[in-house]
Amino acid sequence: MIEFFRREEQGIYSGDPACALVMPDLPDIHNPRKLGLTDEHLEMLKTLQPLSRQNYLEWWKLGERAFISHHGKDFENHEDFSGYWKNNAFKDDPKARAKIRSAIKKQIKQAFRSIAPKSSGSEKLSRGAK
Repeated sequence: MIEFFRREEQGIYSGDPACALVMPDLPDIHNPRKLGLTDEHLEMLKTLQPLSRQNYLEWWKLGERAFISHHGKDFENHEDFSGYWKNNAFKDDPKARAKIRSAIKKQIKQAFRSIAPKSSGSEKLSRGAK
């Protein structure tokens, strides 16, 4: 969704099938405001670069809003995450709710990084990586 809205805000349209994005057919998915994105977020989309290992946190900042809007403020109770409540690490823990919320967010944030293309050799050298 973030890539779809990024392209829309930046006016990136192409007939090239490689640039086509398939969006899931969910209610209000084509309306960024109904997904929790504000004017500030829409402005961020105008300058957001393609997803990379360097900017995945910017992508997560936008994605987090859409995620919470889609799954609800009590997303840890959503059926998609019911497995967390069965995990022994969280059983009988008085802070289970907060820990589960944190674990879900951490995992999704990491997913943004993992789907980002790896840096090219020249980018690594310019950052001083060995």
